[in-house]
Amino acid sequence: MLISLLAAIVLFSTTNALTCYHNGTIVNEVYQQGIIVGYHSESFGFGYVDCSAKLNRCANFGTISIANFKKLDVAQDNSAFAQLINKNDGSVTGRSCMSQADVDKIQLKKSDKCLETDKSCYCTSDQCTGASGVSMTLLSLVTVLIYSI
Repeated sequence: MLISLLAAIVLFSTTNALTCYHNGTIVNEVYQQGIIVGYHSESFGFGYVDCSAKLNRCANFGTISIANFKKLDVAQDNSAFAQLINKNDGSVTGRSCMSQADVDKIQLKKSDKCLETDKSCYCTSDQCTGASGVSMTLLSLVTVLIYSI
């Protein structure tokens, strides 16, 4: 009984949400009369994060103005990633969970593998983002546990 419950919990946790890598760079350039008078760049990384139910795509996106980012579904999410970007000005480049509407708005192409940082793409499974290793490790541990009993 305990083993069945453990297996169900692991399977539910591995299939419940898409897992995407979250990182990015925010750049803010300040111009006066056409001359750059200020520049700030901030890179950040959150590692692999489970997406909310509404955000069912992993996206690797090029430079987007933060004003346009704030119009996307991902910006309405309550994640630390969205909050960090929303409190800044300038532009952002990065990787995160997004909705299908978001990837359509910023015209990302669907890909079987969306790992390269210089590629603007999106995908729909943990395998295409490299996040499936955690799921496979958990399933392997459950198999060993069941076999040992």
